[in-house]
Amino acid sequence: MADNSAIDFDEFDNIEDLCSELDAPPAVEIILSDKPEPNLPHPVKPVIRTRGSGSATSILQQRSEQIRDFCQQRQITDICHFTRIENLKGIITEGLLPRAELEKRPTVCRPIFTDELRLDGHTDASCLSISFPNYKMFYQKRRESKDDNLWAVIIYDYSIITRLNCAFTVHNAAAGGSIVADLKTRNSVESLAESFGDFGNIRRNELKIPENYPTNPQSEVLAFEMIPANYIKRVVFFSSSSANKWINENRANYPLNKLTIDKGKYNFRRDFIHWKKESL
Repeated sequence: MADNSAIDFDEFDNIEDLCSELDAPPAVEIILSDKPEPNLPHPVKPVIRTRGSGSATSILQQRSEQIRDFCQQRQITDICHFTRIENLKGIITEGLLPRAELEKRPTVCRPIFTDELRLDGHTDASCLSISFPNYKMFYQKRRESKDDNLWAVIIYDYSIITRLNCAFTVHNAAAGGSIVADLKTRNSVESLAESFGDFGNIRRNELKIPENYPTNPQSEVLAFEMIPANYIKRVVFFSSSSANKWINENRANYPLNKLTIDKGKYNFRRDFIHWKKESL
């Protein structure tokens, strides 16, 4: 497969030309899952269970059930987070911690931060994506590092968004400088459902994306607490060489059956042509 570290997605007008430049077809995973959604309303109206006023515990339980039901409707099973492979051991050992917590440590004890700027203003949260990595941001970071093998994609079980304190945005939380000041209020099933509706002039049903993909590829989940490692379903490496290197250095730290190789997670979404002008 050709080295795509120097390819600018915005230079291509259709998926066939881009695949030709990459000297490969789109990722198998994308092809297999690239089917139009059924005739669902846009945005999908989540099934909301009503319970009347109650304790804080019952309200949280209601939110959890509503988000779980929505995820089942949309067949959402995975939440993705990309990171440098140097950070994997710490994430597996301590869980995924918000940057604000990590910055309290001495510099030599900190991980490699993926986003130095964090223009969203929320270093108290970790950034994740639903079903597929934010390929625009991921591509930029890999291009800066000049080596796809330096990265890993962690796939969490979707239940983290039903059980943990998470917020949902329909696009990059800092896109165009539009920082959401009160982001923590966007933790409801209604906020989650917004990520699956039309976006501006872009009609979701024209994208032909899987049902469990958010409309905008830069839609985000922000987790405002530590994500325990037991929610990890698998860790995806770009190549066998990067996987073997990590395994040899950390053989005793993680079950081998949770380590996989899938270049599809390092690829673009099939609807990339619609998002060429969308800023990071």
